[in-house]
Amino acid sequence: MNTQFFTNKFDDSMYLRVQWLMIVRLIAITITLTVGFLVFNIPLDSFYEFIAFYYLISVLYIILLQRSKHFAFLGFFQITIDIIAITSIVAYAGPVDSVFPNLYILVIILSIIVFPKYGGAVTAAVSVIMYISTILYLFLNSSSEYINILGGPKVTFYVAYIYVTIFIAVGYLANYLSKILREKTSELEQLAKQSSYVFRHINTGLLIINKENNVTYANNAALNLLSANNEHIDGIHWQTLFDTDHIDSIILKNMFENSSEIELVAKSRNAKDIPVAVSFSNIRDYSNKINFKIILFRDLRLQKLNEQKLLEAERLKAIANLSATVAHEIGNPLASISGSAELMLTNAIDDKQKHLLQIICKEVDRLTDIVTDFLSFTRLRSIELTTFDLNNLIMDVVVLLHHSKQFPDNMKLLFNELSEPFYIMADEKQLKQAFLNIGLNALEAMPNGGKLEITLTPSEKHDSIEIQISDSGGGIPKKSLNNIFDSFFTTKNSGSGIGLYVTQKIVHSHRGKISVKSSPEEGTVFYITLPTNIKHNNEQL
Repeated sequence: MNTQFFTNKFDDSMYLRVQWLMIVRLIAITITLTVGFLVFNIPLDSFYEFIAFYYLISVLYIILLQRSKHFAFLGFFQITIDIIAITSIVAYAGPVDSVFPNLYILVIILSIIVFPKYGGAVTAAVSVIMYISTILYLFLNSSSEYINILGGPKVTFYVAYIYVTIFIAVGYLANYLSKILREKTSELEQLAKQSSYVFRHINTGLLIINKENNVTYANNAALNLLSANNEHIDGIHWQTLFDTDHIDSIILKNMFENSSEIELVAKSRNAKDIPVAVSFSNIRDYSNKINFKIILFRDLRLQKLNEQKLLEAERLKAIANLSATVAHEIGNPLASISGSAELMLTNAIDDKQKHLLQIICKEVDRLTDIVTDFLSFTRLRSIELTTFDLNNLIMDVVVLLHHSKQFPDNMKLLFNELSEPFYIMADEKQLKQAFLNIGLNALEAMPNGGKLEITLTPSEKHDSIEIQISDSGGGIPKKSLNNIFDSFFTTKNSGSGIGLYVTQKIVHSHRGKISVKSSPEEGTVFYITLPTNIKHNNEQL
């Protein structure tokens, strides 16, 4: 026999089974001896030795159970001792004319408790061998007169046959029932594991509450949404986790009964209110009584953000359509006014007229710039990928900035060009527009001159590149930093709020990132990170 069988480590399940074996066998043997004495008039003094042995060995079992961790061996030892003791009782009292062979049945059944897999079959086989050995011993050592008193060989054989059949049937049945029990237990354990896995890993928060509406279980999603752990919410009333002050108690009761869904605010422990959709379900038992209740709640922040984006997109679409119409209708009159004013300026007769006409030309140019911004906002198109040298693109932007009207006399424009060409796959025209928008904003932030610097920094694997555009202007107010990429948001008196919005759209359409850092002392720095290879060509701004 494998010695590992006798060296099992501490096992709570085996400990309980051996403990039950000890208790049940003592009760069963006591009842059997009592019934034998009261019903069959078997004198107890005939079994004093066996009674003393059983109770003494039981004390030994208790001591071993407390001191030993080899519970499988202890169970095997008990069953072995029981079979030997019962065989002795049967041999002493008689294997045919006494009731004690029935004790083998008890041992067969009890062996299933300790060894559910093969205990019944093995114990039944050993019991049959021991009982037949007792019958053979009876025939070999008893007189023919005693055999005739028992009914003769045929009756003895028949009684032995009945007991053997019973032992085998009980062993088979015990093993069969034990197998079914193990399979069902395994199925239940597997179902429990699957349920537990689902509960732990679903993104929906799940709370189980008892009849008093106190939380008894919370899955990981619920704990994350509430920024809590099991100790924080175990046993508390579920309404303390949600803002239900505006909900009538009758409405809450109806929601539990109808399993409906409502929108509430979850009270997170980090002081954040999280909008959630909450549904309620009653779990009933076989008698239709409510055993417990389940509360499911899901985070609505992303949904509300998407709804807000959808509304924003619809609003921008409407504005874009209106802007395109207005820009077109205003553009033609502005061209006429500009041409007429310039013609009149050449024929002005005094300085006052010249000054007024110059103001008209300047304001017309400003309006033209605004119309141009609106047109760039409304001309949404798919990106067209080409492979080009980013060094050359930035150099073109630098030249355009240097020759722009906003370029002051005391401006220092630096481009930290890479030593070698750096090719990327992107939409060259759109990126030029994005960099130019940031550069023009920087020039407007430094009307009296300053420093504008552009730096390229490739990643180690050359799978992306960072474009850093910094200026020494007055910076962006801290309260405005989170809104500078919003459409029509501007901190300038003459700005349209379109340029940075379009710039962000261009960068995002290239699967890039854009961020900004600004302070009055250090100026403003834009960080743009672009992948070197865009794997799509149908992305729209």
